Amino acid sequence: MTPIRLNTLARGLRTLQRPASVLLLPGQPMSGPHESGWPVASHDDALMAWRDWCVAQAGRRCRIALSCQWVMSGVVPMSEAATAHEAQSLMARQWDHYVNVGAEQLAAQGLVRTTRAGQSWLVCAMPRALVQDLQALAHAHGVGVVWMGPWWAAGAQRWWSHGARHGAGSAPRQLCAQEPGWSTRWIAEADQVSRLWVEPSIAPASPSGDGVTTVSLLRHGAASASCLWDDEATHRLISGRDAAWRGDA
Repeated sequence: MTPIRLNTLARGLRTLQRPASVLLLPGQPMSGPHESGWPVASHDDALMAWRDWCVAQAGRRCRIALSCQWVMSGVVPMSEAATAHEAQSLMARQWDHYVNVGAEQLAAQGLVRTTRAGQSWLVCAMPRALVQDLQALAHAHGVGVVWMGPWWAAGAQRWWSHGARHGAGSAPRQLCAQEPGWSTRWIAEADQVSRLWVEPSIAPASPSGDGVTTVSLLRHGAASASCLWDDEATHRLISGRDAAWRGDA
């Protein structure tokens, strides 16, 4: 068997493995709108780190967890929007007001996805250029991207379902998901996410307390200066398997 065939066989076997999970961060914090006009951080540094990972992991399948600096997120109560399309339209108006990204720019430069969170719609938008660049490098090295989205997605779902299973009641529950320099915050009341926003954070918050579940990437080993995190502690966190998502200290 020729070396080329052996290499092809090795790639084929690797695709049968469980998808790898990596976390991508900008490396440099967002300081203002990117040159494209989209209000997110540049992905140039992360793209180089992603290229190196793809070269080393050629043939793998992969889930890409993204920094909140690349994902605009918001919630719309189902009482205000009966369909996902209506929720996207309402969210587009809010983004137009707060970050000057309206429906036309979303259609031209963004990829918008909507899912249910109890009696609310969760709406997320990623820059199309980021998605296309990551996919192009993956394709060049035979890496299959099976999912791409905000790093807190699986964990927030576990936090939500854990509260539902344990009868959280009508008292508001709060989640703070931290990454270097930024926090994504949720407020849930009964079966509805009432608020979701992103804000700068100077230092890691204290562990869970006062009704707030705090989950921080900064406590999970990877160097905060790195653009790509690929270690077991990070895998547990972005897959939602870490106990921190249940509010355990």
